[in-house]
Amino acid sequence: MTHLRRSEGNPLFVVCQKYLTGHPKGAAGAWMLNGCLQILESGLVPGNRNADDVDKDLRAFPHLLYPSDAIQVPDIKAFMLTSFGFGQKGAIVIGVTPRALFAALPPEHFEKYHEQVEARRRRVDRAYQQAMMDNSIVRVKDQSAWVEAGKSETAVFLDPAGWIRATQNELNGFTI
Repeated sequence: MTHLRRSEGNPLFVVCQKYLTGHPKGAAGAWMLNGCLQILESGLVPGNRNADDVDKDLRAFPHLLYPSDAIQVPDIKAFMLTSFGFGQKGAIVIGVTPRALFAALPPEHFEKYHEQVEARRRRVDRAYQQAMMDNSIVRVKDQSAWVEAGKSETAVFLDPAGWIRATQNELNGFTI
């Protein structure tokens, strides 16, 4: 952390959410990723309300800060999310704020990216305006997606063999 210019006055904030998310790895990871994105956007680092007994081995690292209450931080640039599960299953996600990411791009790459974003924005704006004029922003379905696909809900949900047949038919017809 010293190499990254971290000091006691420039800590790494640690947010522990296990008490909120429990053990479902996928859902917990999605929940935590959303929280990290909110931290990047707002600069509000949530407190660790249940972290009243931080392991003594972790206390040896003065660069880590486990706030009890939420803290507003002016410029969060990145986050690292770690999630470890049973059976040695785990993942690490690194997120970087767009300002830091774009600042690292060579100018010619940034300009090309900026042109692509602007072209996409113009297409989306036109499509949205057309949908507003046509009153077609929301399309309410009047039948099940299974009926539209020519399948029986019963075969898909209640009959394992029916689901297998339906899936095989899709694979044979390349409609996936």
